[in-house]
Amino acid sequence: MVQRHCGDLKMQLSVSKSKVLSNSQDVWELYEGDEIVGCLETVQQFKYLGVETMLSPSKGALAMRRRAVSVANKYRAAVLRLASDGPDKVDLAMCLWLNVAMPSVRFGSESTIFTSTCLDDIGRHQSSVAKFTLGLPKCAPNVSGAALLGVKDVREQIYSTQLKFLVRLRSQDASRWSKDAYIDHIRGGWASPYFAYIARVKEEVGMFRGPVSHKHVDIVLRNHFTREMDKEIRRLDLPALQPLAKRRRMDHVEESEASKVRALNPCLGFP
Repeated sequence: MVQRHCGDLKMQLSVSKSKVLSNSQDVWELYEGDEIVGCLETVQQFKYLGVETMLSPSKGALAMRRRAVSVANKYRAAVLRLASDGPDKVDLAMCLWLNVAMPSVRFGSESTIFTSTCLDDIGRHQSSVAKFTLGLPKCAPNVSGAALLGVKDVREQIYSTQLKFLVRLRSQDASRWSKDAYIDHIRGGWASPYFAYIARVKEEVGMFRGPVSHKHVDIVLRNHFTREMDKEIRRLDLPALQPLAKRRRMDHVEESEASKVRALNPCLGFP
């Protein structure tokens, strides 16, 4: 099947780079016509493009969770170190985190079962970057990043990736391998941990049907996590918070009387 699919795409299957995930002792020979051109190695785990796959789905999910936390930790340190070298550490820090770090954390997470502990660990790294950006102490509430900078909660970002992938799966043609795996989870006659996880996510965010579209996912998640942020602000008994229209720049950036930033931004504290 793999070789036929590669042939349809005008691609050649690499024998040395291809493995078979299996615990059987079967010999996986690769034919070209009637001639054997190679034999694929049988392995218990395999890493492709940074995504670690294992024969046991639970072990594969554990490896992906560990990878996500490790990547978040490394990028947090890198962002805090590099941000001070830029002309504007506020924009540079948030730009690096949201456009480099979080896409790396979410990479390959579409079908990964995340635990609350894992999501909390990643969330702490994001909060650390947000509080550094705002100039807040480490003891400041973690909700500060979402309330003042508008940074989406880690759960919102990961759930969005996973639910939108489910939308894609449902609209795919039956000839796609991912759609075939999706159908196996539905009709396989076994309890699917993937669908159990998706059901928990939908229950948590209050999604009672679907998801039917990317827009539907965005609306449900935005409403849920806005309510969660408001609830956390009330729980902590914080004063009213208002997002800054323009974040304070570093001293060497133009903020004179003629500056539009200063003139249009009463939140900066200038007279």
